[in-house]
Amino acid sequence: MRCPKAAAGCAAFVLLLLYGRMTGMGISIFRAITMFVLLILSEVIGRTYDLASSLALSCTIITITNPGIIRDSGFMLSFGAVLGIGLVKPFLDGYFPRRSRIGDALLISFSVNVFTLPIVLYSYYQLSTYSMVTNLVLIPLMSLVLPLAILSGLFGLILPGMGAVLACPCRLLLFFYEGACRINDELPGSLIVAGKPKLLSVFIYYGLLAFILIFFRKDSSKHQSAALPARKRLTRLCLMALLLSLGICLLTFRLRPELQAVMLDIGQGDCSILQTRSGRTVMIDCGSSDESQIAKYKVIPYLKSVGTDGIDYAVVTHADADHISGLEEMFAMEKHEGVKIRNLILPDIGNKDSAYLDLIKAAGQAGCRIQMIRTGGRLSLGGLQLECLHPDKGYTCEDRNEYSTVLSVTYGDFSALYTGDIQGRGEEILTKRIRHSYTLLKCAHHGSENSTPMEFLHRADPVYTFISAGRENRYGHPHEALLLRLRKAGTRVYVTSSQGAITLTTNGRRCFVHTFIKNGTDGSAVTSGAGQTATAGKRR
Repeated sequence: MRCPKAAAGCAAFVLLLLYGRMTGMGISIFRAITMFVLLILSEVIGRTYDLASSLALSCTIITITNPGIIRDSGFMLSFGAVLGIGLVKPFLDGYFPRRSRIGDALLISFSVNVFTLPIVLYSYYQLSTYSMVTNLVLIPLMSLVLPLAILSGLFGLILPGMGAVLACPCRLLLFFYEGACRINDELPGSLIVAGKPKLLSVFIYYGLLAFILIFFRKDSSKHQSAALPARKRLTRLCLMALLLSLGICLLTFRLRPELQAVMLDIGQGDCSILQTRSGRTVMIDCGSSDESQIAKYKVIPYLKSVGTDGIDYAVVTHADADHISGLEEMFAMEKHEGVKIRNLILPDIGNKDSAYLDLIKAAGQAGCRIQMIRTGGRLSLGGLQLECLHPDKGYTCEDRNEYSTVLSVTYGDFSALYTGDIQGRGEEILTKRIRHSYTLLKCAHHGSENSTPMEFLHRADPVYTFISAGRENRYGHPHEALLLRLRKAGTRVYVTSSQGAITLTTNGRRCFVHTFIKNGTDGSAVTSGAGQTATAGKRR
């Protein structure tokens, strides 16, 4: 429009602010606007624009106003992507000086992915296998969607019909965008669940990346590497690929304990997970009565954080909502949203109510294999053995809690008793069937007043007792009368309501317990900050 630079810069600045306001001024938007404004300012005043300086200034402004934002994944990804373009892309330009527009786009995408890989894994625990290729098609389309949408809105203010006409191609592009993303999600191996890397692995990865950029940059600056003999150039590229592969292996390598037993903090409900070193996973119950979408926000993120993309066996003790709501949620999820449940195990009872039957239907629609278990039923996963102690085949009762599936778990000298919400006649039958003491007891019915009587505790004689209860729940769980019985029994008590998720690891001989909330106590004066260690098996 032949405007003076100052006038054009001011107009662009106003438009950018309006755009940021319209989109909610998120972290990445604020960062982009700040850097673009500095670019405009450098043109107006005749100074050289420096990407690193503008990135540092936008980072300083954001962190001064909100220091805690540095832990936000959006902040890390936004700045990490620009650093990838600013550091890795110029380095690669030296090794690939002649390329097409598609090749340039691939280099940009590769640079961003290489730099942000640890951030993605640390924040989301998984990788999209085909994202680089998909983005080559989808990202350019967004540059068409925005102007079409703006034109549609402007014409729609004057001629609604014309606005609707202009909105059609915009709508078609968005349909194509959504369809392409769905196809990407449905492709085999579209997601790789690698788990959450250790911070040390992240630092080593960036150290290796820095070494590559510094050491091999000597010949890559100003395209000098293009003059290297082909053999020497190939050797350098192979060495860089080897170092980068080593970094990726460190990020994705996981050394699991021989057996890990976790009780997740999902409020007033139950969700226990057993996982072996080989990755075999058993989940016992998954539901909550005071928290919604526990599968989406707690159970699935935990499973993916430990590198698990599927559950081998999901055991349901009984069909109360606080034990199955998360399972129902997982069965209803899209394939790319959740984790695969391969087998669902239900108690083989006589009176199957509507909640029980609805769960079977949901599992069948999700392609999950359904099995029944009764007293004497066994499940073997390598060295991990599970035996059902209750209910008997065709067991009938009026209260769902009474028919709860009870599992006796053994691994070497370690043993655990998972009791669901067992009570009444079911608890009396179970007490008579206990044949030895246990290392771990999953306390029944969230620590209610009348559950887990003294006779039961004498026979089970647990070293540790885990209780799952919601914070300030209306039932008063765990009840003080129960905590008193547990103290008299000499067991170490851990409660999710005050200590968060509880994790026990064992090699079949020794056990170590630690909790998510450090230095917390649960009412029974058991401190969790440094963890608790004990010998598995019977207590002396």
